[in-house]
Amino acid sequence: MLTIQVTFSDGDCARATRFILNRRRSTWVAYSFPAIFVIGLGVVLWLVNPDSVRWWYVPALSLLLLWFYLTLIIGQRWGLKRQMRKHLKSNPSAQSPQIFTFTDDGITLTGTLFNLNLEWKAIVEALESKTDFFLYISKNWAYFLPKQCFASQAQKQELRDILTHNLGERAKFEQTKQ
Repeated sequence: MLTIQVTFSDGDCARATRFILNRRRSTWVAYSFPAIFVIGLGVVLWLVNPDSVRWWYVPALSLLLLWFYLTLIIGQRWGLKRQMRKHLKSNPSAQSPQIFTFTDDGITLTGTLFNLNLEWKAIVEALESKTDFFLYISKNWAYFLPKQCFASQAQKQELRDILTHNLGERAKFEQTKQ
């Protein structure tokens, strides 16, 4: 049995949400639209009048593309953190510590206002990132544990062992350097 106590911060929630969103194909499709727009704009300018395309069009369009992506990245980071801060302030159960207990029967998540029991078959995938462990209950929904909440490397390894034992191939871990 392994028990981990977590108090989530807005930064933790925003980071985990970005990780989950970035795994979705639709996110990457959305990220490709600025590139398609800028390349399309350059092609249209060239097709309309090839002689009017000057040497500076390519650097100007590249800077426009860079501006699109920087705005997208900064906006997403700021927006998610702001949204998570508002969510945590408005949700009484999210403001208190939550306890994750891992046993052979499953996972129990306990807070001041709730108690949730998940059998292992409810977990469709477990992933490890550089900063968190994710327990997916569907393709796009996951519970997460920040690694900073673990008391030691031994506790992190114990969680990896429990997940491997109970999930088998559904548990995927970050490749760590020995």
